[in-house]
Amino acid sequence: QRALLARLLQQDAAAVDARLQTAAGDAAAREELLDALIDRHGTGRVMVRNRRAAVGGFPRRVAHLETLPAGDDGAAAARLREEFEADAGRRAETAADYARDPRTDWLLRTLEELAPAKVLVLCRTRARVQALEEMLRTRADLAVARFHDDMSLLQRDRNAAWFAEPDGARVLLASEVGAEGRNFQFAQHLLFWDLPLDPDVLEQRIGRLDRIGQRGDVHLHAAAVAGSPQACLLRWYHEALDAFTAPVADGRELARRYGHALVGQALDAGGDAFEALVADTRATHAELAEAIARGRDRLLELASQRGAEAGALLQAVADADAGSADDDYPLRLLEQFGVQHEPLGGAQWLLDPEYVTVDGLPELAAGKRQATFDRALALARDDLLFLRPDHPLVLAAQDLLLSGDGGNAAFLVDATLPPRSAVLEAVYVLECVAPRALAIERLLPPTPLRAAVDTRLAVRSEFAPSDVARLRAGDRDIDLSPYRKALTTLVPKMLDGAHAAVQEQVEACIAGALAVAQARYAAELERLRALARVNPAVHPDEIAALEAERDAVLAVLPNARPRLDALRLVVGGDFLTALRGR
Repeated sequence: QRALLARLLQQDAAAVDARLQTAAGDAAAREELLDALIDRHGTGRVMVRNRRAAVGGFPRRVAHLETLPAGDDGAAAARLREEFEADAGRRAETAADYARDPRTDWLLRTLEELAPAKVLVLCRTRARVQALEEMLRTRADLAVARFHDDMSLLQRDRNAAWFAEPDGARVLLASEVGAEGRNFQFAQHLLFWDLPLDPDVLEQRIGRLDRIGQRGDVHLHAAAVAGSPQACLLRWYHEALDAFTAPVADGRELARRYGHALVGQALDAGGDAFEALVADTRATHAELAEAIARGRDRLLELASQRGAEAGALLQAVADADAGSADDDYPLRLLEQFGVQHEPLGGAQWLLDPEYVTVDGLPELAAGKRQATFDRALALARDDLLFLRPDHPLVLAAQDLLLSGDGGNAAFLVDATLPPRSAVLEAVYVLECVAPRALAIERLLPPTPLRAAVDTRLAVRSEFAPSDVARLRAGDRDIDLSPYRKALTTLVPKMLDGAHAAVQEQVEACIAGALAVAQARYAAELERLRALARVNPAVHPDEIAALEAERDAVLAVLPNARPRLDALRLVVGGDFLTALRGR
């Protein structure tokens, strides 16, 4: 194994032994060694794939399947056959009328049994959604929302939001478009009025509920009339693919091999040939599933979900979601620009831009919006704004605040200061101007720095105004114009002292950024050179370009300069009186 590692890492035996000894007692060193192996001999950084089994957290599927009696209604049987032929693309869609459909009583009974749970009902076409809505309107006392491709995006969003409301619609009737890209994991019951002929489309339908964030078992309800083509399709999915109890990874291949025969056998009402088709599909499905399991790329899986790094990221997200101390920050921020807010209950807020005083908040351009701080609720409700620090609305408001003049200069009276004393607080932003291609912000982002000096130009880094002074600041209306001459003499000297005091922080930040840059580029260059030895696709020009980028970054970082962003002059209770006498 040591010889293999030496060859893979392009190092001699002594160097490999040293790395192994270090890794034996150092978790970080083990991770570094594993990262090197994955990066240089796995899929590198060009592919990420997370398997459902590796991620975990998905719900259990519970199948509720029924075979309905055929009865003696020949017209109903003919309509079911025509519907199946339309689904298979063998004829045009006919007008849907479910007044005498054998599935209607099953649908009504199931909805009654599931009350008060919410139910997502999926079917293929808009015409079927409209026919089902008409049938439910006349035969059931239910709050029903519809969702199909003939509706505007705004209408779909509103109906989906109504379905998501705890007191909203109990049933959402959706056409195939409703199974694309929408999240309904707040519901646990999915009812199939019809079944698609493509296993991948079926999986997509189920995925509207069976997804991360689902907090309960997913119950799948389907029924077919005995002797109908739909009954054969239901059996094929359940008995051959187990599609209602587990995901089907090989659905596309199975559809390619057996799809045409399945349609033909279903239209022929089954028989021995259909039984053989089910058995053959089941055997092929088992073989393909085993081949997929054997074909797992372990290095790819390790690269996609690194243990410590992924765990730290997930924990950071969980901690941010669990803490509510900063939830009022976006609301107070938006309030500065005239956006009013009011609680709606259920962790929701209404944002009203009626009195907005600025441009630059496009999310509110259309009017009032509902928002939340709850991630699970935001995932379930596409219409809700998720007001976290990285939301575009919050970022836009922050940019407006930082680029404006408001709050750049402040004056505060603090009676707890010694007599005739004052402290000037200066806030600088350390910025490094560089070509965009260097992405210098990853090494030295705009960094706020604070310096405070008193009238004797002594540095007062520990200074902070008293809580009482800050609370009373809004109640004081002070006219500083009589003191302008004295302040014009005093403040510039204090500002020079603050600028000198902040230089030490500037130098420390630049030194830290330079150290990080040197370490990162050294590691990346070592990586590229190692890859070049085993991979001819790594061209020398790529290494040269990275070296040039390193040199440019190391040259530009020392040019970072502090920009004065805000000032606050804090004075003692008698300071202005003393100034008046000067």
